[in-house]
Amino acid sequence: MSILAIDPGTHMGWALWDEGEVSSGVWDLEGKHTSYKTRWRNLLHYLQKQFHEHDGLDTIRAIENQPTRIIYEKTISHRSAGFVTTSAAHVYGGLIAILELWAENRRVAIEGIGITTAMAYAERATGFQAAMKQLRSSLRKKLITHKQSRAEKKRLTIEMAKALWPTQTITNDNQADALIILAIST
Repeated sequence: MSILAIDPGTHMGWALWDEGEVSSGVWDLEGKHTSYKTRWRNLLHYLQKQFHEHDGLDTIRAIENQPTRIIYEKTISHRSAGFVTTSAAHVYGGLIAILELWAENRRVAIEGIGITTAMAYAERATGFQAAMKQLRSSLRKKLITHKQSRAEKKRLTIEMAKALWPTQTITNDNQADALIILAIST
């Protein structure tokens, strides 16, 4: 049994648990042209490369190392500095459509997990509740800016993922999110 955890986005964090072995990283879906289609095509390319496929979306075939389950971060609202970002929502929707179609055509179970659920689990499992509570409180009291809060949240997310998966080299918060989602699923 193997589980693929995904943090969907242009810089897509991924983590794969396969028979107790964990690998993780970030797929950069930007290409020469950063159109939505390019990002979606790049996701399909990375999935095929990761699981050694060379056919298209609609071919069902047994693949030795394909995941038996895919878990992804389910996002309800796309906000940046308080503004809804339509572009991010379009990219996310397309990435999820590609993931779901790819999974369905291979009979792989797929499920979205809310980020608040994932973070609450990580905070409890790693003992970071106090640090996250203090961060939220500082933001509410305007002791720090939204930009500072985002940077600190990214740092704490990476630290939580390192506590959950000490053998992993974690390069950014997207990879950390995928590892946190994976921790819930294993």
